[in-house]
Amino acid sequence: MRVLIIGGTGLISSSITQLLLESGAEVAHFNRGLRSTEFAGRVTEIRGDRHDRTAFESVIRGAGTFDCVIDMICFTPDEAEATIAVCGGACAQVVFCSTVDVYQRPSRRYPYVEGGPLHSLS
Repeated sequence: MRVLIIGGTGLISSSITQLLLESGAEVAHFNRGLRSTEFAGRVTEIRGDRHDRTAFESVIRGAGTFDCVIDMICFTPDEAEATIAVCGGACAQVVFCSTVDVYQRPSRRYPYVEGGPLHSLS
């Protein structure tokens, strides 16, 4: 299995990377290369800045095909649209990872779903 993680150097994505590598997956990270990583030499590093949509789409298209893309650093509708535009038809699954901190706890159901009751700020 070939997996692309957009981000890849954070706490959650590092754990995901480790599990994927242990399962025998081929892993690539797309990021700016600003953080050191414990996975040097074990993952394919793809450098770029997702805030430059044209360059982001070009670099990702040039990286080949993936069985799964996991987007760990998507914060705006434009970034989500760019991920789907470049990956949606080119891989079997796109996973968007977000924080559950915005949702009511305890949850009425798991996994949390978009549109679920939100956490009260008061």
